[in-house]
Amino acid sequence: VKASPPEEQVDLDRYARLRAALTAPRQTLEALLDREALDAAVWRQAERYWTKALEQEAKRGKPVLRDRFDDAYVDAWERAQPGRFELWHYACIKQAETDGQLHNELADQGLDAALGMRLRRVWRRRIAADRALAEELDRSLAVVRER
Repeated sequence: VKASPPEEQVDLDRYARLRAALTAPRQTLEALLDREALDAAVWRQAERYWTKALEQEAKRGKPVLRDRFDDAYVDAWERAQPGRFELWHYACIKQAETDGQLHNELADQGLDAALGMRLRRVWRRRIAADRALAEELDRSLAVVRER
């Protein structure tokens, strides 16, 4: 029986989830792959595959894979850290972006730039898809502006 290709063994959602898990303090790749029962060679090949696919997509300007990756990554990151980033945090980032202080706000929240941008993109889509969440954001932004 022939094994499935690495990109099928580690599909985009799993790849994103594992990349998010690797950001946890003291999480080693070896321990993660062991816990996932995933061969290191398969991981490396899948990582190369998805990195290239995401780069090629970025050149074309249609972020379908990136959005899927971001959604899975942020979901895994948020599950690992419940309450760490919620609507209020997004409102602060959104206001900081308006004020030209995005970099400082990300630093204040303890977020690196890559994670901050992923959170921004995911939350922007969440807000666009949920009218009640958009209204809650408007209320939060009003409070943030008063600070």
